[in-house]
Amino acid sequence: MRIRRTVTTLTVALAALIAATAAPTTATQAATGSPYCGITWGSADKTAGALSSAPLIDVRTGRHDCHDRVVFEFDGPVTGYSVGYGETYTEGEGLALSPYTAGDALLRVSLRAPAYDDEHLATVPYRTGEHVANVLRYQTLRDVVFGGSFEGYSTFAVGVRARLPFRVFVLAGPGSHSRIVLDVAHQWQEWPTAAVGVRHRPDPHPRPSRRATCIPPGTTLGASWTAACLWSRTTPPSGR
Repeated sequence: MRIRRTVTTLTVALAALIAATAAPTTATQAATGSPYCGITWGSADKTAGALSSAPLIDVRTGRHDCHDRVVFEFDGPVTGYSVGYGETYTEGEGLALSPYTAGDALLRVSLRAPAYDDEHLATVPYRTGEHVANVLRYQTLRDVVFGGSFEGYSTFAVGVRARLPFRVFVLAGPGSHSRIVLDVAHQWQEWPTAAVGVRHRPDPHPRPSRRATCIPPGTTLGASWTAACLWSRTTPPSGR
């Protein structure tokens, strides 16, 4: 009898173990979800193109349903860039920009084109360390900081709320100009509205970023200290 009971107990336990490992639970399936907006860009480095002499003339941002966008416009054809997550340094001086850039993740943007003309006069109104865009109410973007231009390369630190999928591509126009476009997705996966077993959803009111610091006037990058202070104390109202 004891042997029979033991065998029965082992059989039941083995069957339960097989059932648990063979099919994921409803909660696990729901939490896994599908790619957000069908986005499969990934977060690995993106690099393409070669150096160009056409200078950078404008930087602007935009909000879209599935992503936030940064556009770099040039006075001529430009195709070269290198973009990836990690520390960003100013051109020439090599100063780390993460202490001055809002956001919990940092995209280093290296454009293979200058931000000055043939006479070495600046073609953009920003100085190294300045915040070049107002990203209030953006869901993903937290900051865009100019890192300078040196020996044909121009650098930007793009602060985002987390390490998220992104893509980079080149557009022709307007006219003889060209644009390098950076899109950063709002999230990785879709979150079902009525998933069984899923209790946690993205926080619609994220904590303010703590990366940016208040830089007193008169110090390095001090010209942008007000914007940095505002970013370190402002909670974006859009969802995470």
